[in-house]
Amino acid sequence: MPRISDLLNEEVDFRNPELVAERTLECADAAHEYPVDLQKVLSLWPGLQVTCTDITNSGYLMALSKENGQIVLRQQDRLVRRRFSLAHELGHWVTGDNHGTSHDVTIGGIPTEIWCDRFANRLLTPKFAVDKYFGDTQEMHTIAMLIARFAFEFQVSRDTTFIRLRQHNNLSILLFADRNRFVRVFTNSNNQHEQLVRNLYSHLRSNPSRIGKVYNVEGMQLVSVLFTNPAVRRKELVVVGFPSARQPR
Repeated sequence: MPRISDLLNEEVDFRNPELVAERTLECADAAHEYPVDLQKVLSLWPGLQVTCTDITNSGYLMALSKENGQIVLRQQDRLVRRRFSLAHELGHWVTGDNHGTSHDVTIGGIPTEIWCDRFANRLLTPKFAVDKYFGDTQEMHTIAMLIARFAFEFQVSRDTTFIRLRQHNNLSILLFADRNRFVRVFTNSNNQHEQLVRNLYSHLRSNPSRIGKVYNVEGMQLVSVLFTNPAVRRKELVVVGFPSARQPR
């Protein structure tokens, strides 16, 4: 029986990795705060140990028995990378996958590695904590600043941020820029939207007084903010975009 089923003493529907992650966090009393305390999750299985060492991949699981195992993480990775790797390997552990190496097996009809990535994303950004973080605000600039700070506050990557907020905030475009260069551009659809946000970035570089203005262009609502990133102690320009017909929640 999968380890999470043993923990809950009930059958678990593995077709929804996000729900499995939420149930795991509830068991650990770790769903309400951010960043998520992964030590609380690990405490559910006292026989599961975590070590960091010099390895070539980001991490792997060795299950020694039903109750005992070891997750090995790459020590030179950044904190947010190690947190995601740990959450991903916990996905293998809760399902009863003993090694986390098979790419041919599915969980709940979902390829194993994709399932564990989805589990990890939700384990690090649970619904209650994300709802609490955004509150009831509808003001665009406030939402944009909260999105800009999300990766820092939840100790996750920008990739995880975009994937999670596509679901929670209807986010379609996310750009981070450091002074005169792009850090990263994420879009929910096609190259047209990427070019749209790049054009806006060029416009804002030439007209910095326009930062903060809401633009409605080609069916997209775009807003920019200047954000001082505490992780690197420098200002970044962040642009977020939503479909004009759908307001962010």
